[in-house]
Amino acid sequence: MAHGETLREAIWRLIREGKLTRRIRRKDLFQNLGGQFSWNYLNGALGDYCEGTGDYVKKGCPPLFRKISRGLYEVI
Repeated sequence: MAHGETLREAIWRLIREGKLTRRIRRKDLFQNLGGQFSWNYLNGALGDYCEGTGDYVKKGCPPLFRKISRGLYEVI
């Protein structure tokens, strides 16, 4: 875990380390990033950063995820 990492940086680091795949669920974020980011932030991150529909995306942030099916997202 690197201090000051953004969520995007942390997820891609975990993918490079083989701890996450590009297809993730909320529990994957909790298990791998629960000590680095607040539970409340992680709980909403998949929806808020979702391509096309996420609140943060609508406010101008780049999307982090694409919804594949209910509860399953792909890191983009």
